Amino acid sequence: MAGLYSHTTRATGTTLTASIYNTDHQNHIDNQTPQMTDDYSSNVAQMQSTVNPGGVGTESLATTLAGEVERLRYVIKTMHGGAQWYPGAAFVSGTAFDAKGDLLAGTAADAFAALTVGENNTTLLAASDETSGLRWGVITPRNYVINGTFAVNQIVTPTTTDNSYPIDGWRLLLGAANAATFEQDTADVPTGAGYAAKLIVGSGNNNKFGLFCPIENKDMLSLRGSTCALRVALKATAGLVDGTGKIRIGILEFTGSADAISGDPISAWNAEGTNPTLAANWAFANTPAAIAVTTAWVNYSVTAVSISASATNVAVLIWSDDTTNTQTTDILRIGGFVTLSRGSAYSVAHMAPFEEELRRCQRYFYKTFPQATAPAQNAGLDGAGYGIRGDADGRIQIWYPVTMRVAPTVTLYNPSNTNALARNVSTPGDFSTSSAVSPLGDNGVCVLFTGGATGDAGAIHISADARL
Repeated sequence: MAGLYSHTTRATGTTLTASIYNTDHQNHIDNQTPQMTDDYSSNVAQMQSTVNPGGVGTESLATTLAGEVERLRYVIKTMHGGAQWYPGAAFVSGTAFDAKGDLLAGTAADAFAALTVGENNTTLLAASDETSGLRWGVITPRNYVINGTFAVNQIVTPTTTDNSYPIDGWRLLLGAANAATFEQDTADVPTGAGYAAKLIVGSGNNNKFGLFCPIENKDMLSLRGSTCALRVALKATAGLVDGTGKIRIGILEFTGSADAISGDPISAWNAEGTNPTLAANWAFANTPAAIAVTTAWVNYSVTAVSISASATNVAVLIWSDDTTNTQTTDILRIGGFVTLSRGSAYSVAHMAPFEEELRRCQRYFYKTFPQATAPAQNAGLDGAGYGIRGDADGRIQIWYPVTMRVAPTVTLYNPSNTNALARNVSTPGDFSTSSAVSPLGDNGVCVLFTGGATGDAGAIHISADARL
């Protein structure tokens, strides 16, 4: 490391005076600075030379300034993990951050980008479909959708009527009679799910159809004045996505009286490519767009949807908007983890344990029949409620497993005949009269029956309907 400064050359015979001597030495002192000291690296190999300084107690002491430099290089190289002590890319600059809480996340080899800070009470989740591989969300999100897994099916025999429930939590909406039918599917489901909704184009083809999940006022209050996001797996035959309408997803909000939403939310389905006109007090919180759903399961999302502070209910609507050349072989499948969560970005799919999901559904609909048995007359004694006739009459008290949304509409079913009378299981036959009285309100029902003899046992099935 030579000096980069010059000094005065003295001619032969010059008498060295104190002034000359002192001036020459002062010149060395004044110029012995980093700027005036020559480089250590005269070639690339020397520039890349490093020496491990060792650890505490095993130090490798430098004997020259070059050795000190080589040890410092080693530390720098170790800190950034590069092949050399000088990185191939620029160090991170403060300009990479735009706001408080921003993070830097890798986007590819030797590449990164800023990740904007998430909303309050969210955490970072791995998300392979994001550029950064990360997403802000909730590890165990609250899913506002009822029966988003499609696992609970107390109905068993699905209805084909417009604006009716073919499965717990979801209404079937039809643009025309027989536009589509519903099935609970277990054969073709997305990875990780056990069930899916299967909507099959019916004889009333070339009409719009879909599934609608209304959410109770008490359950959606935390969404008011906030944002939400939906995640759903979809799959469709090509015949449902070959036009302008395709498949669409809507998040709806209602601003009328809370829970007064039993009516059809669709006022007019409109032409293909035009979103439906909604009934009074309903509005789309998002702008549903045509989705070219493929013939393979793919996760789709609707994000950053703002819910009005005056909303009294919300709902999810997933529908086929195609009205051209659809066939009875065309099918729309909705995967078994429909998740509506609070926050701008969608969260991980939420699949509650079956028992938990069943209890959520039983708040709206309950039956005494086994889960695999549709409510019907003459469907057998399994699960029926029992009571003993007293001196004048008999009573069968049935408690609901959960408090229902409101005092429900109760329907009676004879376990062993095609009428709605309680069955006399002591002396086979039917009791004379049976009626449901509800002193228990939203917690249970008492069925009164007459006829038979004192001590005879009576049995009855019920269904209790408090659905939105």
